[in-house]
Amino acid sequence: MKQEVQLKNNKNNRNIFVFIYKNYTMLYVLVFLIAVTSIISPTFLNAQNIMNIFRQSAVMGFVALGMSFVILGGTFDMSVGSIVTLTGILAISLQPFVGVFLAIIITLIVGLLIGLINGLIIAGIKGTQGDSFMITFGMLTLIQAIALIITNGTSVVGSDDPVYVFIGNGDIGIVPFSIILFLLFAVIMHLFLSKTLQGRMIYYMGASIEVARLSGINIRAYKILTYMISGAMSTIAAFIMTARVNGATPKAGANLVFDAVTAIVVGGIGLKGGEGSMIHTVIGVLIMGVISNSMNIIGISSQNQLLLKGIILIVAVSMDSIKKRGLTV
Repeated sequence: MKQEVQLKNNKNNRNIFVFIYKNYTMLYVLVFLIAVTSIISPTFLNAQNIMNIFRQSAVMGFVALGMSFVILGGTFDMSVGSIVTLTGILAISLQPFVGVFLAIIITLIVGLLIGLINGLIIAGIKGTQGDSFMITFGMLTLIQAIALIITNGTSVVGSDDPVYVFIGNGDIGIVPFSIILFLLFAVIMHLFLSKTLQGRMIYYMGASIEVARLSGINIRAYKILTYMISGAMSTIAAFIMTARVNGATPKAGANLVFDAVTAIVVGGIGLKGGEGSMIHTVIGVLIMGVISNSMNIIGISSQNQLLLKGIILIVAVSMDSIKKRGLTV
């Protein structure tokens, strides 16, 4: 009897490993990276360093969550970095006049409105992924220009409000509040996508826009929804960033779209749309967080870090393309 129970448990354990391998392969890569880096630098697994990785990953994480929604729906959002820049500036600049809570609400509305405008334009022209790339790239340029005009190209001094500072620097126990907030939103969004009819509609739309349209799905409404979610997530990322560094600059979010897309693709979400989950995004964000932290510990310069991240993105996209064609490496 004991042997039967043991055999059953072993089989279940194998099934779990097989399931993870088939669906979340990059989780093994994450474990491998952690193991290798901890050997190279014993200080890597220090509790404070782990918390630093979480804290540093939260901004990119929120941008990646919003971008994932858009990509899963079959389009693209290049404007996320500039949304972070503009809403971060607004959140800081408005506080002396309206207070922290009203500043957050107003800024969040601005982020939603930018997402709404993106969604209306792209849905209005029945935009494909290529169209959405160019339209949101144009929005990126427009928003960046507005941010430069508002600040006259200079930095904005941060807030000293303890509530706002807590968003970026606060801890609950030893865990950064920002990563708790990120994981909470990731769980909510994962449940929305996987457990609700509306979430499945987004997958259907990303898998085949024509089939979704013929099935009676309101393509326009769901495209607008994905872009508004992206705008909201980018705004929350702006709150965390500006609270953490105690200020805002007119080019603060310049590299975030690159980092977010890299995390998404590395995590396992296909750029064609309709494939992947928020779990893949979380794994990708953690992988990129570990890689960035590892390179800092080793002492790799920022220029070389950017070079390596570019290589990682090229490799990840190439592997995704090979997978889509059904080829083997």
